[in-house]
Amino acid sequence: MSLLLSPLFLYLLGMGLARLSKARRVWRKHSRFVPYMGALLLVGYFLLAISLFVDLDWVQGLVARLPGETGTEWMVNSGFIGFDATWPIEDQRVMFAIIAVFASFPFWFYLGVMSGFWLFGRSPRQTGILGLLR
Repeated sequence: MSLLLSPLFLYLLGMGLARLSKARRVWRKHSRFVPYMGALLLVGYFLLAISLFVDLDWVQGLVARLPGETGTEWMVNSGFIGFDATWPIEDQRVMFAIIAVFASFPFWFYLGVMSGFWLFGRSPRQTGILGLLR
């Protein structure tokens, strides 16, 4: 859930949601499955990512398992970059870049969902690009 790994994770999460939504049971009963589940996943992801970034108490058990001393350090450095990541971050340029990455989270998730629809199709009858390869 670091800032460097989040775009890839959100893209893959969106693709997984698109694939899951293609299931016949989900498609017939819930036509709004993707928007509702997508909103729920994004809210949960934002909650966890922001909690790690500002080092809230309820994520300390997770922080102990991650490389780095604090949640802020993990979010900024991802365990292999050496920026000074003590909270609060003093450098305004770094903080602006971090806010820009947080703001891009919905875009990466949306891109993953659209790519998943393109690959797998939107409904059970559609095959998507992968269906053309069969």
